[in-house]
Amino acid sequence: MQCSKPRTLLRIRLYCAVRYSPVLSYQGTKPLMWFGEEGGMNELGEVVVVTADSDNRRAVARALATLEVDAICIPTVEQYREIAGDGAKLVFCDRQLPDGDFRDVLAATARCAKKAPKVVMMARYLNLDSYDQAKRAGIFEAIPTPCRPIDIEWMVILASKQ
Repeated sequence: MQCSKPRTLLRIRLYCAVRYSPVLSYQGTKPLMWFGEEGGMNELGEVVVVTADSDNRRAVARALATLEVDAICIPTVEQYREIAGDGAKLVFCDRQLPDGDFRDVLAATARCAKKAPKVVMMARYLNLDSYDQAKRAGIFEAIPTPCRPIDIEWMVILASKQ
């Protein structure tokens, strides 16, 4: 089965890798080299994971480690506020946290002096209405939990391209 006809070789590689691999394993290669950039995804900087769910935290951290992206995992909005301006370009957060929700994380990212990081909301139950409300609130994207490695990987790829 062939890939759909993208305009560039870059898109063919990306589409084939994402389409046919449920859990990508790069076996020592750096997937961001596909983008033709020196440094690739490592230029994304650190990724912050704000979740109190230990299984979800482990799944996201494991997927990010596969991509060779550094992750900072924290359980509360209050702890995120302390590190919000430290240069992360992507934040994964739960819809509900012990001391707030994703809107509080969005508010903390909006206060960043530099370019605000993109926020990906993770939600156990994600329907079209809650997705639309979250998009209007300002999230970058939403993914269902339990998180699959391919979803995490796709969000990192999208964030690194923008």
